[in-house]
Amino acid sequence: MPDPTNIIIHNALRKEVKLGLFFVVVVAAAVLGYRYMRGIGLFSRTLTLYASYHDVAGLKEGDPVLISGYQIGRVEKMTYRSELTPPRIDIELRLYQKIFLPIDSRARIANTDILGNKAVVLIPGKAAEGLDNKDTITGEVEESFQETLNRTIEPLKQRTVALMAELDTVVIAVKSVLNTETVGALRHAIQRLTVSIQRIDRMISSVDTAVQHGSNDAQQTLANLRRITQSIEQNRAQLAHSIAALSAVSDSLQQAPIKSMIDSLYATVTHARSVMAKIDRGQGTAGLLINDSGAYVRLEQSLDALEKLLTDMRRQPYRYVHFSIFGRGRKK
Repeated sequence: MPDPTNIIIHNALRKEVKLGLFFVVVVAAAVLGYRYMRGIGLFSRTLTLYASYHDVAGLKEGDPVLISGYQIGRVEKMTYRSELTPPRIDIELRLYQKIFLPIDSRARIANTDILGNKAVVLIPGKAAEGLDNKDTITGEVEESFQETLNRTIEPLKQRTVALMAELDTVVIAVKSVLNTETVGALRHAIQRLTVSIQRIDRMISSVDTAVQHGSNDAQQTLANLRRITQSIEQNRAQLAHSIAALSAVSDSLQQAPIKSMIDSLYATVTHARSVMAKIDRGQGTAGLLINDSGAYVRLEQSLDALEKLLTDMRRQPYRYVHFSIFGRGRKK
């Protein structure tokens, strides 16, 4: 028959073994769950790298580690080393899988969005030798948005300061020139210029009025000349006959200057027709007739006298020449 004491001890050992195995399974499940929740493969090999920075620009533990935009790890741990001179921050990077990174690769702290979230971006180098587990990678910090803005605005700021200095110099110079006396003289010059412009405007108005009146007079004169020319042209045959008759008069009639007067009159008429043609074409001295009212009056009087003379000669030629077809003369 088995000893009751041995049975009790055996049962107690079985309970302790079961309890121990249970705790082992729980711990293993917790570790595996923790790795799974952090994105680490359950049975994959990891790669740990270290980097040092003087300024991490707001990076914190748990921020992602990226390569070509793909998250391959996370910031595992950050340690501030105040005992160093200057102080620095050591960062532990845990990569979820073991990859080949050249030894000259860099770990750059960069912005992931405009809100200021950070990440460590791995930039592979070109060396043939690769980094091993727990090696140190070169760290660098990307220029922040504020630094980029300051770098862009700084030249503009310097130009603005220089421009303001130049404007200040110009304002001082203008103030020194535009004193009370200068302003008064400038105001007086503007007033005189205004008066001069008004006078010029009145002169232009007067000239326009004179030109209009002169144009009317010139048109009337041209109409009179055209009327006289037409009258002479219509009586050309009679004038020719009269000239032929005058060539047969007596010696006393030959001594009179009638023929030369008629020739001169005919030449005058011919010249008047030429002048009329030139005036119609915009040539000649029509401008003098417009500006010189006295010349227009004298010309008008001469033309009226000439027209009266010709009319009287056509109607009563015996008053000017004495001849007889039958050999007798008419007594005065």
